[in-house]
Amino acid sequence: LLFVVFFTFQNAMLAFALLISVFTKTSQGATSLSFGIFIIGWIFQSTVLFGFPYQPQYKSDVLRVIFNLLPWNPFTKAITDLGAATMTLPSDGDGFGITWRRRFAYCVPPSSSGIDTLPQSSSSHSMLVDS
Repeated sequence: LLFVVFFTFQNAMLAFALLISVFTKTSQGATSLSFGIFIIGWIFQSTVLFGFPYQPQYKSDVLRVIFNLLPWNPFTKAITDLGAATMTLPSDGDGFGITWRRRFAYCVPPSSSGIDTLPQSSSSHSMLVDS
């Protein structure tokens, strides 16, 4: 999964660089523009690390779409989500990492009782892997 995240980020940045290169005529201008975009990307990544605009408290879909158009924002969100999903303690009973049983836990909102309920599949494959 990590390979797919980095591969899609690489392709998105390549396409973004080719798009930006159309607007410059000299190599000096391209260097200056690239450094400016690097600084802007660094600021946006720092913003996304604090949860804006991807947390539920920010309800603006327009900002979310604008942020998703810049390649470094979905990449930062994906890395943050993978880090949060793999951060479990041995006392949880699952050991370290993402288990097959909890593969959909990120997509399910917590229940009103405050206890996270995980969807259980009735397939024989998941029963074998969960045991």
